[in-house]
Amino acid sequence: MFKFLHIADVHFDAPLLSKDSNIRRDLKTSQKDAFTKAINFCIKEEIDGLLIAGDLFDNERILLNTEKFLWDSFEKLREENIHVFYAPGNHDPLIYLKTKFGENVHIFDRDVPTEFIIKDKKDKECRIMGVGHINDNEKRNLIRKFPRKTDERPIVAVAHTMVENVDADETKGKYMPTSLGDMLEKKYDYWALGHIHQWIQFKDYPIYYSGAIQGLNINETGIKGGNLIKIDDSNLEVEFIPFNSLFFEQVTIDISGEYETDYDFYNILKGLINDELKNYNYSPKNMIVRVYITGQTNMVKYLNSIDNVEYLEEELAQDLDVKSLEIKKNQLKNVVKLESLIQDNMILEEIMDLIDNPRSDRKLLRNLKSLKLQEFENDKDVEILISENKEELIELVMTYFVGDK
Repeated sequence: MFKFLHIADVHFDAPLLSKDSNIRRDLKTSQKDAFTKAINFCIKEEIDGLLIAGDLFDNERILLNTEKFLWDSFEKLREENIHVFYAPGNHDPLIYLKTKFGENVHIFDRDVPTEFIIKDKKDKECRIMGVGHINDNEKRNLIRKFPRKTDERPIVAVAHTMVENVDADETKGKYMPTSLGDMLEKKYDYWALGHIHQWIQFKDYPIYYSGAIQGLNINETGIKGGNLIKIDDSNLEVEFIPFNSLFFEQVTIDISGEYETDYDFYNILKGLINDELKNYNYSPKNMIVRVYITGQTNMVKYLNSIDNVEYLEEELAQDLDVKSLEIKKNQLKNVVKLESLIQDNMILEEIMDLIDNPRSDRKLLRNLKSLKLQEFENDKDVEILISENKEELIELVMTYFVGDK
């Protein structure tokens, strides 16, 4: 049986956009922590090969401490006779890759598929097939160049590619685009893909994005890690293994209602967020949370103040014991009272008088009768109809004048 660990999209030395320098520092640390967990997992599980499906680095500039960290990490694997199979992606194409690694690190350094063969203790062979990005703007479908499987030896493919129609981040560029059909046609035992930062399996096919091993921004939410792959003849087992130590999450809180004081609002908001955080099975201390607040409330003016929002963010982060908390308004609407609207609008005042006393306008009664909404025997029937639908009429009138329901 062959065992592999499939990871991708580590993005070492990526620029981190958090305004908090402490968060940026923690994210850099968590990247290396997640990678170290992956290395240690390979050693503990006696993995045959670590598959890295591109974007190990984020750009051309690789920091010395990152290079040394990777050298030391791969050296630990070499000492345990564990191979590394690395297919460069669009962020770390071969034109950027100046670093040389040890003899156990095999880089797919061509734009045509290259094959490596490893053997297990029983001398059975497994073929590792991969292709790399030569530059940072590869638009060719290099997956079509992979040879079709023709014998019983298992084949694992490694590539950094955008599968057409993938249900994922639409902002991801279509580098080395391919289709599901292109891969299925090859009859491979497993496709180890990179580029999409979330875990995806295509239907029940052996085609996977492992996702990133550590989220780097608020859009990369949840648990991140890699795939443990076990291949025995024609049998395949895949298990997701978590590696990240920091977790991004987004929650939406409806704060509709009127609050007597700012302090009442704070305590209720804190309770609502806390209820949401209970849905996650990791510690709030390791969470970076964005809270979208929505609804209709009398707190709109308060929340329009940047100082007030920043104060809320700091206090909520402390009281909820989360690493960081950010507040964003999402379609937040003000509470509008009918009485205050009437004071400022003579037309609305007249409309409300008509709703309360429709008999004061004989023309209105005649027009309503002519609509034939129902059989009216007299004006009293019209008044009853208006009275029975008064709340709905007021809501429609306010919607017209305010624009919000």
